[in-house]
Amino acid sequence: MIKLKKIVSVTIIAILIMTLGACGTPDTKNLVQINGVKITAGEMNTYFPLYGLTTGTDITKITDKTQLAEMKKTALEDLVSMEVIRQYYDGKKQNVIPETKDTDFKTFMDQVNSDEATKKFLADNKITEDYLQKFFLNQYYTSAFFSEVTTEFKDPEAAGKAYYEANKALYTTEQVKASHILVKTKAEAEAILKELQGGADFAAIAKSKSIDTGSGALGGDLGYFKKDQMVTAFSDAAFSTPVGQLSGIVETEFGFHIIKVIDKKSVTQTYQESQQDILYKLFDEAYKAKLDTIKATMKITYNN
Repeated sequence: MIKLKKIVSVTIIAILIMTLGACGTPDTKNLVQINGVKITAGEMNTYFPLYGLTTGTDITKITDKTQLAEMKKTALEDLVSMEVIRQYYDGKKQNVIPETKDTDFKTFMDQVNSDEATKKFLADNKITEDYLQKFFLNQYYTSAFFSEVTTEFKDPEAAGKAYYEANKALYTTEQVKASHILVKTKAEAEAILKELQGGADFAAIAKSKSIDTGSGALGGDLGYFKKDQMVTAFSDAAFSTPVGQLSGIVETEFGFHIIKVIDKKSVTQTYQESQQDILYKLFDEAYKAKLDTIKATMKITYNN
């Protein structure tokens, strides 16, 4: 059985700490209505740090107003989607809250209460257990929706293989095998380059003079690497240098390099290696498509 990543998955304690910081006096300004249910600016202020967490963005460091506004717009759409999903199941009169909800929530609260920093945070911000329970229960709706989408997906294995065959280039990477000599000064690098151009042994010099002692012990050998595995200047030089040639002197934050390119090759992941990412992509697209279809049946009004 293929293990699938969930579309919405976050560490609950991290959510708690990051999202509830804005729960002071609520701002009741109405931002959106979904079939009459309001999403207020206060709710948005509470959720926005969570959005930053799930996207790996520290929102406190964003100074560009346009970028911040776009992020808030996307975060608001997340809130809209969550409310749409809740109404979708309520409209079907389908109960997605399991009988274990109370014990599940107790386990969650035990986690919360076992962390002194979290307890203090809740007390300082007057966060009630009722609020936490409402937040906790809402996660069941999102999980149920994802499960429904994956169940409805027809023959995901065949779809995954078809996508892979049509998009093999996405799963193909260029790799270079190279050796290097790293020294502290440009003058030293120039002297070594002159020796190499005169026929000196690259591996011997790497062992005796390279300050990268790890690769130096191997004669400078770095093995195969992809372009994004090295700093930009080093990668650009390595990938543009013909096999068997020296790069010349390359300056990076680490010092001055001389690179010798040994080999180049293209490596394509197999379907089995790419399967998880491909199926996640296909299910994510199906998730969004179903959500858009449901949204079209609801009255959603945005207020400037």
